[in-house]
Amino acid sequence: MEKEKAVGKMLTSLRIGNEIPESLKEHLEILIPYLRTPFEQMYQIGYDAKHKKPSFFTPIERIDSEGNVLEHFETMVQAAAAHKINRMGIWRSAQSGKPSMRGQYWRYAKSKPKE
Repeated sequence: MEKEKAVGKMLTSLRIGNEIPESLKEHLEILIPYLRTPFEQMYQIGYDAKHKKPSFFTPIERIDSEGNVLEHFETMVQAAAAHKINRMGIWRSAQSGKPSMRGQYWRYAKSKPKE
């Protein structure tokens, strides 16, 4: 769906929504112009998610330069917290196959590690 159409539908659903008391609906028209930008941003976030922006909630592995798994994490967020590094660095390393700023290699996990 195009952005203008999606934003229009969101604004229309606010105007006719049953959840909003009648006493507030008159004030809603004053707020609509201010809501357009946040709705456009929400649309953009959804659009970006469909077009392969980083997913920080995918399983990731820290590997050595030979490709041997050193650690497995359920998400990039967990890996970033454990190593006190930026998750974008992990994502870039996993995408490019090059080491992160700290010289660590990362890749997307194909499956859960064997216990």
